[in-house]
Amino acid sequence: MASEEEGQRKLRLEDVLDRVNREIGETITVMGQEVCKIPDFISSFFHSTSGWSDIHVEGHQKLQALGYHDLVERAKPLFGQALDLWLEKGYRYGPSLLTAREHEKIHSSGYERFMVLPDTVVSIANQTLKLSEEKDEPMSVGEIQRGRILAGMPAIDDSGTVTGEIVPISDSYHFLSEQRKGEVKVCEQQIVSTLRTIVNEAVGMKVAELTRYKSIVRAAKR
Repeated sequence: MASEEEGQRKLRLEDVLDRVNREIGETITVMGQEVCKIPDFISSFFHSTSGWSDIHVEGHQKLQALGYHDLVERAKPLFGQALDLWLEKGYRYGPSLLTAREHEKIHSSGYERFMVLPDTVVSIANQTLKLSEEKDEPMSVGEIQRGRILAGMPAIDDSGTVTGEIVPISDSYHFLSEQRKGEVKVCEQQIVSTLRTIVNEAVGMKVAELTRYKSIVRAAKR
């Protein structure tokens, strides 16, 4: 009887060990897909025209994947600083830079009423037409112009109307002074470096945690 119970116990421990092994494999996968890529993700974000949605959706997922509350809280302000620098360069949320005609081309809905001014950026057209209430402070023509140029979109004139001209730019720091350009680059490097340190801590803690758990199960199996 004892040997049978012992066999069942070992079998249950074998199942636990299998689950531990699967968890380790899944954790390594998540670490590779989400956590380990955080520094490169932020580095790319600094030069990304679609960065707003990236930082709020994918960025949030990557933050939570760190798995430890204290590390998430340390990383959050760095994501906020990254967004501030992105905005300072002149990047803006893509859909807010478009005209009604441009929205129509990408099949956005809700902009048909602005087709009376089809080639004027919607937010600027709305200031003239008063067709909807602005939730936030509307962007200036200058803000929209910089955002469109950074996104490689045709420029607009002082009335917010597309001119058809695409202005080539040298890099994502195009609208910063030379001094500020150097300062922003240093800030970006510091953010990426700090995030890399946090990521290494998260990986190290998770590996130690799973290894310790696996060792306990193995010891109980003997």
